[in-house]
Amino acid sequence: MWVYSCAVELGKVRAGIRTNTEVSAQAVARALAARVVDDPEAPRNFSVQFSPARDDAHLLFWGGCVAARSFDPDRILRSLTDHLGAHLPPPPGLVWVTSLPYVRDGRAVLMPARFKDDLRIVDRQLRAAGYVAVDTPRSLVDFSAGELVVPDFVEVDAAALSEATAGAHRRRAEATVAYGRYPIERWVFFSTSGHWGPVSRGAATRGAILDVVDGIDAPDPAFVSTVADFFASARATSMYPSYTMAMVDAVLDRSPPG
Repeated sequence: MWVYSCAVELGKVRAGIRTNTEVSAQAVARALAARVVDDPEAPRNFSVQFSPARDDAHLLFWGGCVAARSFDPDRILRSLTDHLGAHLPPPPGLVWVTSLPYVRDGRAVLMPARFKDDLRIVDRQLRAAGYVAVDTPRSLVDFSAGELVVPDFVEVDAAALSEATAGAHRRRAEATVAYGRYPIERWVFFSTSGHWGPVSRGAATRGAILDVVDGIDAPDPAFVSTVADFFASARATSMYPSYTMAMVDAVLDRSPPG
């Protein structure tokens, strides 16, 4: 049973939030008080479901779809705030792209958003290899600096947020990526032809520009040049999900079998 928590203002978007317990609903509302608005009619865009059983994962829903899954309730709440922040406009010089970010040893890899469900399934294998997902629906990129920006956009009362997980099972702690900047080491694109391997600078530039979802009105020559310069240092590769471990291999930069 869902319990309404609050509605928050996110620039052009107003999002409603609910949880499955009264305690957590109230705590989330207090935690997000800086952005809460009085709008009981706001759509219930985000739903936090804390599992009552240790062997069942906690879930974040975006609409009717699972946006994050974890046995650590704190990771689910971090994902909620990152999803909210991803609806805010980017600061000058930065753009949102649809690709999904992973970080290992302080460096980032971007993966095609169309595989978000497949990537969630192999989350534990990727973590075992050192890659931690940023549980967000898109990535904030500074092409000039060649960096992924993991932004702390949503003002949160940390003490109140911790109250939301009181009593929730924590089968294991699952690390999250610290807010900050991370050099983008590699950008992985989906290949419609089934190709695995390097992508030309021109093709990568085009693919990255098509990936932009906010922050520019049109790709003017200066922006195109900036993106092309970005791929002078960041590697671009392609992948195709033709076998079971394809997602893991793509993130780890391994060649497909055979």
